Amino acid sequence: MKVLIVDDNPAGLNVVTSMLRDEGYTLVTCTDGETAIELARRELPEVILLDVMMPGLSGFEVCARIRAVEEIRDISIIMLTALNDRASRIQGFADGADDFMSKPLDSIELRLRLRTLARLNRFRERLQIRSYYEDLARLTPDVILSLGAAGTITGGNPKAIQLLGELGGRWFASLFTEEDRAHARAAWEATLTDAEGQVIFTAGMNGQDRAFPAELTLRRIARATDAGDAILIVRDLSDHTRLQARLERANRLESLAVASGGVAHDFANALVAVRGALQLAEAGPGSPTGQGALREARELLTEATTLVRRINQFARPRAPLPQPVDLRRHVQEAWPLLLHLADGAELELDVVLDPNQAPAIVHADPTEITQVLSNLVANGRDASPPGGRVRVRVFEHGMRTPDSATANGWCIEVADSGAGMPPDVLARVFEPYFTTKPATGTGLGLPTVREIAQRSGGSITLDSTAGIGTTARFWLPDATSPVRGAS
Repeated sequence: MKVLIVDDNPAGLNVVTSMLRDEGYTLVTCTDGETAIELARRELPEVILLDVMMPGLSGFEVCARIRAVEEIRDISIIMLTALNDRASRIQGFADGADDFMSKPLDSIELRLRLRTLARLNRFRERLQIRSYYEDLARLTPDVILSLGAAGTITGGNPKAIQLLGELGGRWFASLFTEEDRAHARAAWEATLTDAEGQVIFTAGMNGQDRAFPAELTLRRIARATDAGDAILIVRDLSDHTRLQARLERANRLESLAVASGGVAHDFANALVAVRGALQLAEAGPGSPTGQGALREARELLTEATTLVRRINQFARPRAPLPQPVDLRRHVQEAWPLLLHLADGAELELDVVLDPNQAPAIVHADPTEITQVLSNLVANGRDASPPGGRVRVRVFEHGMRTPDSATANGWCIEVADSGAGMPPDVLARVFEPYFTTKPATGTGLGLPTVREIAQRSGGSITLDSTAGIGTTARFWLPDATSPVRGAS
């Protein structure tokens, strides 16, 4: 603790400093009021021992001026005086003194008074800190819950009451949707074994009037007299989820806008061909030529209908529907749309459908796979020079997981012949809204691809070499193979 001693009498200063020298305090001294105020500002002592009778500014005036300055007004002040009259003490307390001691000073009493003030100061600081955190808990948009030893809710901030309703005595897992309660219980058990006593997870929760997705931080805390055994912080992700859906839809529409010209052209060509086939059929009804023309018309209409249906599926906003998908077959079926997206760049498909070959089965949303292909092909097209090449292939590829196991999987690789990216640009390509195409790009393509990869348990990586081009690899785990343990 730092103590400022103020006395115009050097002998008086020596007496006080000798009494406190062995107490472990940091002692600062001065002999006049103006210097005392300056030292109080600069040194910020916890306690000022202030002589009353001084030339210039008296102790009363110094005390009043200190109390008028915001940053030092809370310093504890003990006034040292030979005045024993009631009026002097009342004036001192009116000017802001915390205590009085009469001269000559008693060394034991002085040390005890300072120890008491030190305890009071610590208590006051704790109250201030507590008040600060109570204000944070009251104003935060997140839910904060305190949990007892058995996981029962012992309290919550105003946001908790507003979003979740009455909480007292409820088992915290009851707040979760039925399908996520087991997840919540597992998180509680994990805090018992985690070195830091903290688990972060996402789950669905039941609010007063709606269910909502949430990011949760569950942390065990040291037991305090008025606190629970754990804190649960809940962040409502509803707005984030809605925004993410809007961004993904905007990204899909961007791809559709690029492809729309070519699609309309092909559709018009198909209708012209159908009309010609129908004219042939009318000219020779029942003849082999007429029958062949009708078959051709049916096939052309089927192709046109399939193209329209695939575009509608791609554009329609909906929640992801993961299901088994054969990547090789899916890439071939999406090829007409990808050709339109290539828009002048040479597009090379390295995917072979072999009946003797094992299917490339992954668990993902087919529309999202199309979205990934569209984004990667469009990026390759934009990066390639006129007449450049974009190569798409699907191949089997194992991936090392964070726990050093090996997962079988399948990779969609899209490689372009563009100029490549420097390391500082490559490091930022997954940042939302970062784009190297200010005039046409939104900066949403690759962040959306990464979001889809993570949602499906996969990954996306980019390799880029200046003057050679960029290769994107979108990897998903094989839906039919177990993870192999580390060797």
